[in-house]
Amino acid sequence: EMEEAMADTRKYTGLTKEGVIELNEELKKLDTRTSREELNALAGSAGRLGITSKESIMDFVYAADKIKVALGDDLGDEAIDQVGKLAMAFGEDDNMGLRDAMLSTGSAINELAQNSAAKAGYLVDFTARVAGVGKQLGMTQAQIMGFGAVMDENLLRDEMASTAFSQLLTKMATDTKKF
Repeated sequence: EMEEAMADTRKYTGLTKEGVIELNEELKKLDTRTSREELNALAGSAGRLGITSKESIMDFVYAADKIKVALGDDLGDEAIDQVGKLAMAFGEDDNMGLRDAMLSTGSAINELAQNSAAKAGYLVDFTARVAGVGKQLGMTQAQIMGFGAVMDENLLRDEMASTAFSQLLTKMATDTKKF
C-alpha cells in the first residue's frame, strides 16, 4: 500500500523514485496522526496543482494536513485542493509562502464558519467561483469570503449566489457611472 501511495506521488509530482523516498523521510518527521499514505495523497494533490519542488510540496502537505485536521469534517478532499488553489490564485503564496498562505486561507474559512451561520464548504465553493472576477476588480480573498458568508447566512445556494454576485461585479465594473 505504501509503495502504491509513493508511486502515485511520483506520478503527480514528477519526482524521481529517490526524490519520493526523500520526501517520505521528511513526511515521517511531521507531527501528525495522518497516515503517510494520506500524506502522500496530499503530496499528489500538490503535484496536480503544479507544485513540483520538494520544499513546496512539503509546505503544501504541512498546510493541507493542518487544514484537514481543523476542517476535515466540514471540507471534502477536493476542498483542500481548492484552498491551495485559492492561496495561489490571489498571489498570497508569493507574499507569504505557500504554507502560510494556505494556513491563512484555512484560518479565514475556520473563523467565518465558527462565528457565523456560514458553512466552510460553502465559503470555499463561493470564493473559488468568484475569485477570477473578484481578483480582476481588486477584491481580496477575505472580502469575497465575507460576501460568501452573507450569502450562505441568507440561505442562497452557492452556485446561484456566486453567479449573480459575479455578474453584479462585472456590471458594476462596466457601468460604473450607473452604479
